[in-house]
Amino acid sequence: MQGIIYFLRKMMRDMSSPSFQIERQPFLLAANHQLTPVNSNKPLPLQQHAFYAAAMQAFGANIEEIIVKQDSEPVLKGYFLHRTFMRFVHVTSALRGPLWHDDAAPESLKIETLKFLKKQFSNWRWNFLSIMPELHDDALNKKLLRSAGFHRIMTGASTVWLDLGQTENAFRQKLDGNWRNQLKKAEKENLSISIGGAKAKHYNWLLEREKDQRQNRNYLALPTGFIEAYAEAGKLLNAKDPNIISVTAIENGNKIAGALFLIHGNSATYHIGWAGERARTINAQNQVLYSGAQTLMERGIQWLDLGGLDTGPQAGIARFKLGMGATPIILAGTYI
Repeated sequence: MQGIIYFLRKMMRDMSSPSFQIERQPFLLAANHQLTPVNSNKPLPLQQHAFYAAAMQAFGANIEEIIVKQDSEPVLKGYFLHRTFMRFVHVTSALRGPLWHDDAAPESLKIETLKFLKKQFSNWRWNFLSIMPELHDDALNKKLLRSAGFHRIMTGASTVWLDLGQTENAFRQKLDGNWRNQLKKAEKENLSISIGGAKAKHYNWLLEREKDQRQNRNYLALPTGFIEAYAEAGKLLNAKDPNIISVTAIENGNKIAGALFLIHGNSATYHIGWAGERARTINAQNQVLYSGAQTLMERGIQWLDLGGLDTGPQAGIARFKLGMGATPIILAGTYI
């Protein structure tokens, strides 16, 4: 009798549960990849765009595209990095993903979708799934992920998203007062600001400065060769416009400061910045970043990710980013 009751309950659960399907395929440049965000109302992280996937694959990474559908309609999508350790341990990871097609979807649907995704992997078979969702580190999101069967193994990083979908005047008014005064000081220096990015010669000098900077400050980041691969990805995937913007501050023919921005869908990332001694004296990097934001606005980019915040050795850089007027967010962390 108990067996019959269990079977009937299971049948009722199966009948009431959403009908999900999953599509998993290796990332192929020949495929017709979507270059627009899965959700146009939300910022799109760099790591969840086809340009990033293609550039990482050029460096030998094994990238997989996974889409979860409900009744044939996409619900969740992500680019996942697949790694194998000791030949039999498989780890599939989504950096700052996966992403919801409808961020306002009911919590119950999100939980069931994540449960379904998790079932495609088996820890018992040494086949692990790791996600680093683009969710705020708050009680509601923690509950959602726990309810879906995920457990946090690492706390989330902090980042800053700037809203570029506003007028330039409104954007400028939101700058921190001290940051805005530094910008005014730089603007009075009559620096020549050069906007480029369509060709490598516009920013190769900046990549050389970045190499020296990394060595002097002893920090790790994506290899500078990633930029070439990223630019090539834009061409191979038939991007309408160049996916890199470079900004260079020039004084008396000398390049004294610069920045590199990577464009991905409706968003961009502040990827590299450098300022020499003279530039720091006259706050040239304020004008470089502001000019970059202006250019991105003109391109129709809605959000700019200023990157992680380090309150340790790089605390000064963190304060500089926060001076642009955005509120930092702490992400939910890494879950398995």
